[in-house]
Amino acid sequence: MKIEFEPIGFVKTSIEKVPRHWTVSEIEGEIVINEKYEEGLKDIKRGQNVVVIFYFNESPRFTPDLLIQKPRHRNELLGVFSTCSPVRPNPIGMSIVEVLDVKGHGIRIKGLDMRDGTPVLDIKPVTARDDQTKQKRSEENDDGPGGECELTKLLRRVILTIRNGLRCGVGGEFGASFAQNVRVENAII
Repeated sequence: MKIEFEPIGFVKTSIEKVPRHWTVSEIEGEIVINEKYEEGLKDIKRGQNVVVIFYFNESPRFTPDLLIQKPRHRNELLGVFSTCSPVRPNPIGMSIVEVLDVKGHGIRIKGLDMRDGTPVLDIKPVTARDDQTKQKRSEENDDGPGGECELTKLLRRVILTIRNGLRCGVGGEFGASFAQNVRVENAII
């Protein structure tokens, strides 16, 4: 099976060293959306939190020896799926950011933990439950035993959505097509 994504835009920031995780970031930047998707930004408002799904385009290639990693901020070795490491089998990241402004095909954001040029795959609204998590902004929401990272929680919901064959995305075409063509069996979630 081969899955291909086309970025809907990219991150624009002058910051060279970004925080390791969105829960500890106050950095501002911009998401520049491809003009053909500009109309899809219609209902995104200042002050709203959105989920940004992106591709870790600068991460090193994943190899089996990276199944166990030691996060820089931890003193223990952890399995890759219990971390928010950018070095993973499928280098997909997720951040919840605050919308500062929307102009044309650009979204000014706060809470940036993505590098300049990072490809953005999707933007979704934050649910009330996600919003409560964002307000905590504490280390316990990071990764490791005793707490899933937000990417893990989001991917768990995505897999359940796909399993249930529900529609997602603009017009529901991608979600419906994806759910019909991809069967997720025996996924550990």
